Amino acid sequence: MNKYFTNSKIFFVIVLLWYSAQVSFAQTTESIPVTFGAQFFGNYSYTVNGIDGKDFSKFDVDRMYLTMKSKLSDNWKLQFTSDVYRNTSSGTYYSGLSLRVKFAFLDFTPWSSLSIKAGMIPGPWNGVVETQWKYRGVVATANDKYNYIQTADLGLSATYSLPEKYGEIAGYIYNGDGYTSPETNQFKDLVLRATINPFPTNSILKNLMLGGYTYIGKSTTAGLKKQRFGGLVGYSYSVLLVGAEYDSKTDVATATSPEVKGNVLSLFSEIKMPVAELESKLSLVLRYDSSDPNLDKDNDKTHYFVAGLAWKATDKVTMVLDRQVLTTDTPTLKTSSGSLTDKDEKWVINAIVSF
Repeated sequence: MNKYFTNSKIFFVIVLLWYSAQVSFAQTTESIPVTFGAQFFGNYSYTVNGIDGKDFSKFDVDRMYLTMKSKLSDNWKLQFTSDVYRNTSSGTYYSGLSLRVKFAFLDFTPWSSLSIKAGMIPGPWNGVVETQWKYRGVVATANDKYNYIQTADLGLSATYSLPEKYGEIAGYIYNGDGYTSPETNQFKDLVLRATINPFPTNSILKNLMLGGYTYIGKSTTAGLKKQRFGGLVGYSYSVLLVGAEYDSKTDVATATSPEVKGNVLSLFSEIKMPVAELESKLSLVLRYDSSDPNLDKDNDKTHYFVAGLAWKATDKVTMVLDRQVLTTDTPTLKTSSGSLTDKDEKWVINAIVSF
């Protein structure tokens, strides 16, 4: 009998705690606004000739970002973004679509011009370039594509907005290995970045943007050099947008190996149709990348070209039909059959969905 009453009391306490939690959660969700959003990048590709073999086609999902944002108070915000991606790492248990954390950070704004972020925060450069190159769903920015700086990492950042929309300056301190790796390095990576809008009130030049960053890090516990710097120029007026991104890196792999210096130059453009009915719907998208992973080594450059037609079906859906060609100075691209080639060319239909 006593056991029965004891179990009943325990059950009653559990029910009471559960009910209290539900009431508390309901009150919290009523007082704290929460918004949800997502981005989806899917594609169908047809390889004319190249890495996947001749006349090879596939449907694929490049990325899907699921984001939750909450305003905790006038000065505090929270963001959490998950990343659905295709797991291609060797030796992993699953080679299909996987889920991981991309962003998870608190954002403190002591005043309107200053933002301090802590946690799994965005990288210092990729988001800046994406204000000009707006087709991440077709191909990542050069900095991201050629693995110069991680797009997210655990750390702390402070961003100050200059008065009268002249731009912003920012500083970052990161673990350095990126959001896909645990921290095994005693050193931290430091980044300084600035973006400038020189003529924010000029009707013709207000969309001119200049940007640059310098990155100082250590690649291993031995304190080996890992340095980057880069710049960006972007300009848009009427139906034309043009931009150029440049990144440079210096790495030392081992204590006995020499410095390896590399760079990448990315030129891109978007040309909207100069017809009133089509200007907001149809665009020609162009991009060319030249990447040299080792300046001291000959014949190791890669050249990447994209030309496509983008159709904005709705405010949330953009479809892009594009031709993508990757070439190398020498046959270094490994095909599915095991042979080497110097060209990978394909047709791609990209779907970029935001909701």
